[in-house]
Amino acid sequence: MEITMIVILAILVLPVAFLVINQSVKDFYGKAENESYRSYDKYDIRQKYNDLSRLARK
Repeated sequence: MEITMIVILAILVLPVAFLVINQSVKDFYGKAENESYRSYDKYDIRQKYNDLSRLARK
């Protein structure tokens, strides 16, 4: 009787734990991607500013 209860609890708990872990991993990687996009945007803006200042010097 106890073994079946343990098995039923394991079947109920494991998918929930998997979903929680999966979501946290997605959130972490999403943040990492956003950070890299932000740094790329900063670089892009700096590049455009340098191009404009080069044009202004000419």
